Amino acid sequence: MPDLKKPFGIDLGTTYSAIAHLDATGHPDAIENREGDKTTPSVIIFDPSREIVVGSEAKNEALLNADRVVEMVKRYMGTEGWRRTFDGVDWTPESLSALILGKLARDASDATGVPVEDVVITHPAYFTDVERAATRAAGEIAGLNVLGLIEEPVAAAFAYSMAADKELHGNVLVYDLGGGTFDACVISVSPAGVGRDIRVLVTEGQRTLGGKDWDARTLGYVLSEFALRTDLDLEAFASGALGEEAGVRYREMLQDLTGRVEDAKRALSHPQKPKARVSVSFEDARETIEITREQFDMMTADLLLQTIELTRKAMDEARDKGADTIGTVLLVGGSSRMLQVREAVAELIGPHAEIRLFEPDLAVAKGAAYVAMHKELFKPESDSRAAAGGATVSPEEARERADAFLPGPVAATIVGTSFSIVLSHALGIVAVEGSTETPHVSHIVPSQTPLPFSATERYGLYEDRQTSALIQVKQGDSDVPEDCHALGNVELRLPKPMPRGTAVDVTFTMDAQGMLEVSGLQPDTGAVVSAPVERPATMNADEIAEAARRHTAMIEHVRD
Repeated sequence: MPDLKKPFGIDLGTTYSAIAHLDATGHPDAIENREGDKTTPSVIIFDPSREIVVGSEAKNEALLNADRVVEMVKRYMGTEGWRRTFDGVDWTPESLSALILGKLARDASDATGVPVEDVVITHPAYFTDVERAATRAAGEIAGLNVLGLIEEPVAAAFAYSMAADKELHGNVLVYDLGGGTFDACVISVSPAGVGRDIRVLVTEGQRTLGGKDWDARTLGYVLSEFALRTDLDLEAFASGALGEEAGVRYREMLQDLTGRVEDAKRALSHPQKPKARVSVSFEDARETIEITREQFDMMTADLLLQTIELTRKAMDEARDKGADTIGTVLLVGGSSRMLQVREAVAELIGPHAEIRLFEPDLAVAKGAAYVAMHKELFKPESDSRAAAGGATVSPEEARERADAFLPGPVAATIVGTSFSIVLSHALGIVAVEGSTETPHVSHIVPSQTPLPFSATERYGLYEDRQTSALIQVKQGDSDVPEDCHALGNVELRLPKPMPRGTAVDVTFTMDAQGMLEVSGLQPDTGAVVSAPVERPATMNADEIAEAARRHTAMIEHVRD
């Protein structure tokens, strides 16, 4: 039996991150950081003294030192070529995210006295394989053993369904509006107990839409009102046209004002607070800007509408799969507290579904802790077994292992729970349309296809006397190759030169864990090629290893 470790679940968020584990009673506990908070701002500042600061202190200085601060890095996960450079060192989204993960792990280890090694990390359900691979790479760079990744809405649903006083089954809509990303998922949950299945039916989302956009819209309104009332040319201060000292004063004001605007947004989320007041003081001018809930809703209506349209699309697609009714809506993510969200979702869903706001800041991390325990209990007995693609341990073995960690009922439920997901973005290959001679993406597997799957399409050779066929695998819903992510290439070698139009069958097979295998077959000759397509990343194995070494070396410069 392997040396089982206490696993942890991590919500690697765009604006805030959190880490959780299961306590001795089997209940999820979000762990406080060294500042005494259960969430940590996903903000990094590279101090001119060569210190690296992660968390609240960095967030409080974000606007004062904007050129040395990194925020919202999650929005750039999997973006090829995206870099930030500080003091001559290039930082990728993966290596920057590793700094955040490292902060969470060190703080949790200090708080619990248990080394944080085995983890499950969450990601938006709408992430592509490239973005998921980047998330896994971030964990590896941070020196963590990533047991697996899990979609944020699935984690939240798992946490809710495990709560002692909560019952969750049937078709569930998870509306997940975080600080920087949005997911709308329809999930089927079987009744509680052993043998429960949490199955994703449909996922839609937008990785560049979140509460930060509401903040920016509100801040813009306050600044415009202040400028109008005082006749101050704030753009001149912001651009530096009035000198560096004036620019510093403006950034100091903006840093303070940003916090006040966030407070106002939170106040307007309270049913008994129809308006909020924001005080602004700058250059001997002082004004109090009042924002009513009606004004707030109007200035952000287009943002809310984007989430509702994505939610409507998810529901329509789920209906096509037989999920005609939604029994429960889970509002997840800190920004789902806004009253406009509940009102818009209620109008969309109708009176028959129950809408529940469930620990919006911590549900994902707590759900990840349950999933981490599930992964730990089913971990193969040896690395060689895992590398060979061997099955995980049996439920009976997992249940026996669970006794060392958990009380009986919790252990049985975790061991007996299964997960199934869908393909968030279509898979296809680059093909050439004969009539136009234009390369395009021919989709073999559409988005929202349940895992596992196997699908085959027949193509013809493009040129005469071809001796091989290059199968270029793409993921994305566009038919334009440049708009899709490249997952890799598989080359089918033919036994002899063959004429244009000769048949080639391309098969995509993906297992329940999301591992993709691509094969090509020339049916007349029996020529065949089959190869696994590893989850792609913008960093290869050598680059990840080098980034991990650098991360370890940089720890002494990180101030937690």
